[in-house]
Formats: sequence, C-alpha cells, structure tokens
Amino acid sequence: FTKKRIGEALKNYLLNEEKGYNNSNEIVKKAYTIHNSYFDRNYNIDNFLMISCFQKSVTSRKDSEGSGGTGLTFLVETLINSSIADYCYVLSGRNVIFLKKPYLSLSDEGLIGFNLENDYISIKPDDKIVASTPKELNCTIHNLSFILRGGSNE
Repeated sequence: FTKKRIGEALKNYLLNEEKGYNNSNEIVKKAYTIHNSYFDRNYNIDNFLMISCFQKSVTSRKDSEGSGGTGLTFLVETLINSSIADYCYVLSGRNVIFLKKPYLSLSDEGLIGFNLENDYISIKPDDKIVASTPKELNCTIHNLSFILRGGSNE
C-alpha cells in the first residue's frame, strides 16, 4: 500500500505543464496526444497515467534528470516468466491495471504497451488490462501474487 496515487504527479506535469521533470517524460506527452482520443468509461486519463509510470525513464520526481526506469516492470516480467500462475495488479483510486504475461513485454526501446502489439505510444492498452472499480480508494495497492516453478529438487 502507498498513500499516493500512482500517476498523480504525472498529471500535474501533463495537464498543468509543470516544469522540473525528467526530459524522458516527453514520451508521456507524445502518447497522450493519441491516447486521449481512446478515453471512455473503461480507459481514462488515470489508467493512461498509471501505464505511463511503467515506461522507461519516466519519473514523477522533480529535478531528477537521468532517474526513472523499468525496475517494477522488469521485476514483474521476471517473476511472471518464472511462474506457472499469477494474479498481479496495481489498483490506484478506482483504476486497475492487471499485469499479465502476454501484455508485459519490454520493447527494444524499453517501453511496455500493455497490448499485444507492445506499442505504448500509438495503441491503447488491451481491454483485459485496464479496469475501474465502483469504489474509490485514496491509495495505491500493488498485488503481486505468483506460483513459482520449483527447482530441480522439487
């Protein structure tokens, strides 16, 4: 659990053009110009900001040029590839992103599309990945549940 909602700082950067963020965040602006036409009751700006937080070098910390990365994505991808079953998601506010194997590959650029095409910029995430809940929580919950393959002794 974290008290901050994932993507809130990026919202200030994106919509209020707040200064002081990593230049790598420009990719969020580029993707937003395309994704905002996809927004509907299942996929909204908050879902978009959540998936944007997973992108290479995108950061919500001001004055942190060169920081940001793919740590969480790499961790989850590694665990999913080592598991025989999983149930992983990130819930923030009333928005959910499910972390599922076929949608969790890093592109050559280090981006993750959350779609089968693995295209963060041009294609919205698959409908199986983003969702909304009827109740709103003022926090972020990361649920990472895996059943891992046993070693040679198991």
